[in-house]
Amino acid sequence: MRKTRYIFGVLALLAASSAPQAQTVPSNVGPTSAMMPPALQNVGFEPSLNGQMPLDLHFRDETGRDVQLREFFGQKKPVVLAFVYYRCPMLCDQIQMGVVGTLRMLSFNPGRDYEVVFISFDPRDTPERAAEKKKAALSRFGRRETESGWHFLTGGRESIDRVTQAADFRYSVSAKTNLFAHASGVLLLTPDGRISRYFYGYSTP
Repeated sequence: MRKTRYIFGVLALLAASSAPQAQTVPSNVGPTSAMMPPALQNVGFEPSLNGQMPLDLHFRDETGRDVQLREFFGQKKPVVLAFVYYRCPMLCDQIQMGVVGTLRMLSFNPGRDYEVVFISFDPRDTPERAAEKKKAALSRFGRRETESGWHFLTGGRESIDRVTQAADFRYSVSAKTNLFAHASGVLLLTPDGRISRYFYGYSTP
């Protein structure tokens, strides 16, 4: 029971630190999909609370090692997860740095108290790009001893489709520019991979 209270205490602190800039938004607010530009009509982020993420999926981490998503779960620690793509020219870097800056304000440490997972939804991304992003995140976070708690994943189309569909994270890619239109947000997951909370947007402390 004490361990359970501790886990949800971490989740509450993570949530509280992000809340001012990243509140959930009712689905009936804003323009209808018919009024949106075609590239944005199927873009969104609407996770189902308590929904189960598929932990059997295979990805590659920033070292190129084949990993199963379940490796980051089942350790009685919550998981912070965000979808990005590593060659994104603007928004994804802001999401990543927002997550890092928010977590830096907490005394809890990745690897010991929780895990941080970034998953690229671009199957063309490489472990080399992921390694660059991890290096930048660790530099900003400023606690080198937490390196084992940060995970930057790339994967094939099947794994990407299944994990983004489980979170109802929808995006589109422009055939002309090869850039993605996508939402921004962060998932807070329980140690068994269920969606505990989610936040739209990002903050930059």
